[in-house]
Amino acid sequence: MYALLIPIVAPVFIITLLGYSWARLAIPFQRDFVTGLVMNIGVPCLILNGIAHLEADASLFLYMMGYALLALISCAAIGGALLRLLGQPLRSYLPPLGFGNA
Repeated sequence: MYALLIPIVAPVFIITLLGYSWARLAIPFQRDFVTGLVMNIGVPCLILNGIAHLEADASLFLYMMGYALLALISCAAIGGALLRLLGQPLRSYLPPLGFGNA
């Protein structure tokens, strides 16, 4: 039972100990450094771990990729049509309309 519980609970305790130690040592918190560290190392590791442990066949990924591409193209086409209709510059406004995370 402990073999199943330790891999789940251990990271929480390790991160808590790291935060406590950081506060006790009075190390200055550099927000930009920590944000960059999480975005450049932590997030890709989470994504890779999620994909590695996903039990699905390859055809599901192809369907998801196709629908994602269809959504991007649709958003860009509808956004471009609206921008032309309203007389707004495409170069400035089309990327945020075409990509949902822009």
